[in-house]
Amino acid sequence: MSGKNRAGIDKMNFPFEVRRKFIHIVLGILFSILIYFDLFSLPFWGGILFLGIIFSFIFKKYQLPYISSFILAFERKEEIDHFPLRGALTFLFGSILSYIIFPKFIAISAIITLFLGDSIACLYGIYFGRIKAPWSPKKHLDSAIIGALCSAFLIALFFPLWKGFLAALTAIFFESIVDFGKLPNNLIRLIFDDNVFIPLISGGVLFLLNL
Repeated sequence: MSGKNRAGIDKMNFPFEVRRKFIHIVLGILFSILIYFDLFSLPFWGGILFLGIIFSFIFKKYQLPYISSFILAFERKEEIDHFPLRGALTFLFGSILSYIIFPKFIAISAIITLFLGDSIACLYGIYFGRIKAPWSPKKHLDSAIIGALCSAFLIALFFPLWKGFLAALTAIFFESIVDFGKLPNNLIRLIFDDNVFIPLISGGVLFLLNL
């Protein structure tokens, strides 16, 4: 098996990727619970997103004691150089958009695909991915299926299992096709970041399936 796999992640960086995905899972569970109990405050989380973007620009120019070390533990080097906190901010942005666009249970399901399906697909692919995607040697078809299945079992709290699986698989599949790093500029890369792209595709498919 090669040293690199889904998204070109080196096996030596597996603990680092686990830390990153752990943050996504914690945030995803938090947002899902808040939305389920109608406690998700759009002004509050929109404000957090705005302050996070400002802080990202500050961090890019200045090293901040303690805070810098914490961020370095969860951010890839290329993200720190170009867009610090990108993962957390795009995750928050994708979750906010899902909350705004979709009905309650579809929004929760879209966020489940993001924090659970994508995370498991990534981590599974690092060590266990076997079936290479024909369009990219860095992606694995079996990891996409495993991630979609895990999402579907949780989404089944709200929708039939097959709908959750189809929605999650479609989102993870299309994410594997698009090479976000090769998109032409930072704005387009931000709009089509997988943390934004995945919940919108998953939620959109579920919405259409429930018309």
